Amino acid sequence: MIKKIKLTDVIIAILSLLLCIGAATFFQACGPKDDGSWMNCHWAEVTVVSLGAVMTAQGIARFFVAPKIRIGLDISHIAISVLTAVVPGILIPLCMMNTMHCHMVFRPAVIVVSVLIAAVSVADMILQARSEKKVTEK
Repeated sequence: MIKKIKLTDVIIAILSLLLCIGAATFFQACGPKDDGSWMNCHWAEVTVVSLGAVMTAQGIARFFVAPKIRIGLDISHIAISVLTAVVPGILIPLCMMNTMHCHMVFRPAVIVVSVLIAAVSVADMILQARSEKKVTEK
């Protein structure tokens, strides 16, 4: 039996991959200091990349699991994306100056992508609940 791939599955996988790769490359936190040591924002970046990797793995797993398991993955994506959104600046402090790259680019990008992942996961849960309700009514 061929499983139907839903648009929400693809969107969640792409957004999770964007969070993982983007945090490590094009919206990364500040680089190393002149002496080679790292600022706190680097550790926020490492944490976000790690959480993004977990969500990417779950996003890929969505293509191969049953619909009821997908609801559990949605719940997990919501929890992890909320955690990811609060990592930079709340759980792990960023640089002292608000004009640094970590405040101006990294943190807003992480928050936006994390909120999008949570929103699509909530939408997928609602769609799943509606489709299951239609199946049980028939």
